[in-house]
Amino acid sequence: MDIGSVRTDFHSINPSTGKVIREVAQADVADVDDALPAAPTSIRWTVAHVHAATTPECHAQFADLIEQNLDEFRLIDVIDMGAPIKRNATLESNC
Repeated sequence: MDIGSVRTDFHSINPSTGKVIREVAQADVADVDDALPAAPTSIRWTVAHVHAATTPECHAQFADLIEQNLDEFRLIDVIDMGAPIKRNATLESNC
């Protein structure tokens, strides 16, 4: 898939201010059609090159990165989705 094929963008808007937070690339049907055939190849490569014994370690590292940046994720949620700060601040950091 050619990244240049993305045809439109949309704005992520802060609902409390109406200001644009970020311009986001939006895929169209052709972009999805181009990406779908690549997905099985990507999955096969991952399965072939990532040893099953390291998978839990990778998941743990990913979870650690989320936890390390949880305040930033919460702030993004507040700004982008209009989530109340008080509710967002009390969300559990574990599943």
